[in-house]
Amino acid sequence: MLTASTSSFLESSAIDRLTAIGGTAALADDVLSSASSLGMTTERISGATRFATATAIAEARGFTADAPAERVIVIEGQSDSAWSAGFVSAALSAVLHAPIVLVNGCRPRPRRS
Repeated sequence: MLTASTSSFLESSAIDRLTAIGGTAALADDVLSSASSLGMTTERISGATRFATATAIAEARGFTADAPAERVIVIEGQSDSAWSAGFVSAALSAVLHAPIVLVNGCRPRPRRS
């Protein structure tokens, strides 16, 4: 369910479409139902994991094997604080028209002799 302040904001705004990013564990179906009751069109973009959700977002933005991105933003997607890198990267992703790709950890760099 939407909070009262969120509902009030959406009612007073020109927003007519809400896209939920992530599964029901991230954003409950009640939130989309509440937005729908305000007359908004709603959709959900999600995957079975956060990695699959990142791929689904890229595909929803039009990036596919037939239409690849010129550049991508790579962030670590498994740590407890990975969400913070996602928030910071979202603005850059929009400006550069580049999808965000999640990776799991980092490999040590080989030592140079």
